[in-house]
Amino acid sequence: MFLLDQPFLFTLFLFFVTLLVVEVGYRLSVRRAVNEEAPIHEQIVNARDAFRLLLSLLLGFTLAMALPRFDQRRQMIVDEANSIGATYLRAQLLPAEEKGRVLGLLKEYVGVRRRSAELRLDTVEYQSLAKRTRELQSELWEQAVSAGRKAPSPITWLFVSSLNETITLAEKRRASVENRVQVSVWIMLFLIALLTSFATG
Repeated sequence: MFLLDQPFLFTLFLFFVTLLVVEVGYRLSVRRAVNEEAPIHEQIVNARDAFRLLLSLLLGFTLAMALPRFDQRRQMIVDEANSIGATYLRAQLLPAEEKGRVLGLLKEYVGVRRRSAELRLDTVEYQSLAKRTRELQSELWEQAVSAGRKAPSPITWLFVSSLNETITLAEKRRASVENRVQVSVWIMLFLIALLTSFATG
């Protein structure tokens, strides 16, 4: 979803939607006169307190899930950038034929990965770039295999190890981006906020 990829807009969206559901709940409670009779009022107060407790628990669990995932995604970006940089440096020690090819592929790879980070997951361009990422990884691995057969030295194996880490981190980063708090959790929070505001009126 677009809003999930825009933290500032998503915060504004949550703020205004919360205000809306509170206002709707308040007006419903006034219209139905839920506080005029003492027994009903007592039941409403008990329900309100239970809803507030449930809301606070859900908010706590939601933040506990969201914050570590955000930190993980941010760290993944740094780790992948460092890994690509190390791969690029080690590629300069490969045999001349593989060196030129690998450096060219890595430059394109960096552009593809950078552009992918700017797009939403549900866009056609993102899916196209994800496919191109896998193609570039396959081409880079073929060059690594070729270099390993021609010059099976410790330097070559260092490059292979670094490239393997780069490919692994790309997949981990994709998985971390997709691993977000589900929209259904936010909908549940809004519903509980609505019920709480209804009981408050």
